[in-house]
Amino acid sequence: MMTRPEQVLHEYFEAVQSHSVDRILAVFTADAVISTADGDVAGADNIREFYLNGVLKCSHFIPKPGPYFLSGPDAIAVEIVLECDGVASRVGDFFTIKDGKIAHMRVYSGKGYHPSN
Repeated sequence: MMTRPEQVLHEYFEAVQSHSVDRILAVFTADAVISTADGDVAGADNIREFYLNGVLKCSHFIPKPGPYFLSGPDAIAVEIVLECDGVASRVGDFFTIKDGKIAHMRVYSGKGYHPSN
């Protein structure tokens, strides 16, 4: 049975909200890549550090995903409001799914990112 991108997205947000880096890693493929404006983060060890040195440093972290957009049988995009210790920011995440896990996540945020209203 093939896992739908919506299911993977739901599992990802549950994992991130759990604040468990191991649970987060479980939703990524072993050779996954996260692409940001700062470059690519590849492989489980680097993705672990990405989360430990990023959102998992927040003592109070709540991602609030907005509506998602399916762009194919293995791709889904979503805009998110991230609350970290009382500060909210908006990001856009684009996920490519392989075998029911995230193979590639592109994160758009910062000055060049203009979220929809």
